[in-house]
Amino acid sequence: MMIELDVSAPWEAPEPPISRARPPRRLIAGLLLMGVLVLIGGARATTTYEALYSVDGDASVTMLSGGRLFIVRDGDNADSHLTAYRVTDGAVLWTSPINISGRDLLYADDHLLLTIESESGQNEPTIAARDAATGRVLWQRTDVAADQVVDGVLVAETPEAPDHHRLTYGIAVETGVVKWTIDSPDGTALSFLYRGADYVNGLYGIAQLTADRVVRVRDPRTGEVVDTVQLQRDVPAGLSAPIDSFDIIDGALVAFLSGGATVAFDAVTGAYRWRLPGSSEDGFLIPCGAVICHGHSQTMTGVDPVSGRALWTFDQWNWVSPLDDKHIVVNRLSGDLQPLSGGAVFDVTGGTVTRALGSWRVISSTGNLLLVWRPDPTSHDGDALVGILDPTSAAVSVIAHASGWYSQPHCRLSGRYLACNDRLDIAVWRMP
Repeated sequence: MMIELDVSAPWEAPEPPISRARPPRRLIAGLLLMGVLVLIGGARATTTYEALYSVDGDASVTMLSGGRLFIVRDGDNADSHLTAYRVTDGAVLWTSPINISGRDLLYADDHLLLTIESESGQNEPTIAARDAATGRVLWQRTDVAADQVVDGVLVAETPEAPDHHRLTYGIAVETGVVKWTIDSPDGTALSFLYRGADYVNGLYGIAQLTADRVVRVRDPRTGEVVDTVQLQRDVPAGLSAPIDSFDIIDGALVAFLSGGATVAFDAVTGAYRWRLPGSSEDGFLIPCGAVICHGHSQTMTGVDPVSGRALWTFDQWNWVSPLDDKHIVVNRLSGDLQPLSGGAVFDVTGGTVTRALGSWRVISSTGNLLLVWRPDPTSHDGDALVGILDPTSAAVSVIAHASGWYSQPHCRLSGRYLACNDRLDIAVWRMP
């Protein structure tokens, strides 16, 4: 059964389809998180929501963790530096010069901070672990590209390895010692497996698929094989081409074949399940709770992961993101990938819109907490409100008010503290 939505608003073309090649996970995370909107709610800003303190300066990157606020400030190579502040009162704890460009803050906890640093004019990034209390460099590597930290293990890869081999490493973040290595020779497909659409903290497995269609799933903490499955060999005609890439979504191993076909197997038994119509070059797949969202031909379709049957389709929105097992948030994006107002919460099991979203727009998420913002409707001076969406009740609680925010802020949430920066200023709030 196909459930068509009655769309009265004119359709806008979506962004170009996502490539089948595994894009940078941080980029995906950023785009997905931007797609999560929230329900109408909130209240007029009052002094209750004012910041504890503000820090001035051109802050290109921030990280909030372990009672510290870390800020990287732009400048000429000789002037760039990383500063740690005590989050409770904004006191400077330490400052360290970093004569690099292309910086990023990958991970932080009570003990250390991982940075991705690239010398000006050089292509190879440097992963550096710094003491969170002093800023001192504890160890660094220049031969790998970082992906994600899982329970104290940094998963990283060599951009290019000798003899056409792809090497994946598990590196102890405390010491920089390699705990395990995965060798993926030419002809082997590799996939990083995530829980739902949590591309920030949800990495649970690293899967290898050999040319003879044997899949081995490894634990990213130890590198050990925890599951093995042989995919069915006697598939329908035309579906025996080599597998270029794959993913495991909602119990279905979705494979993208050379030539453009998209087929699905049972991730436990390896049995063939279904194929999608058309070419995989024309669309993309993402997990959407109880269904798989298939973006294709300027529409979005909900696919049953077991049967492959199309459950619903819509063409009003060009971005979706999971909210829970039964709902996704749908919205239109601007040309620069910023969410526009007018989105909705969509029931993937019934194919219906359950709530309109109003003007709230997502900032980021931490666990089950979704941070959102919108311009303050009572102000004409660029004031804005920050709130939290309760995924159970779908209500928004306002937690912060800021002045002069004419664009979406970048925010971090850790424990009871929230830090946001918009353009040149960073403000910190204590959550109620």
